[in-house]
Amino acid sequence: MFPVLFGAGVGWLATRGRPPVLPVRLAVGANAAWTALSPAALVLWLSPTPAGAVWTATQSGVVAALGGLPWLAVRSGASAE
Repeated sequence: MFPVLFGAGVGWLATRGRPPVLPVRLAVGANAAWTALSPAALVLWLSPTPAGAVWTATQSGVVAALGGLPWLAVRSGASAE
């Protein structure tokens, strides 16, 4: 349920002409946490199959890439002001 609500919130932010900075930073922080915790979970808590390990690592990379885009937007918006 969390990914659906998170995605809806990020989608709402994306529809704003000038999204509020704090919610964008919170979304970036959540993506950063997900990115950091995915490999940690593989090492510390999970015992996935090889396919599961590849899937988790790939998912973490995608979240990192997509999470970096709003961060870049916030940085470029802050420097333009």
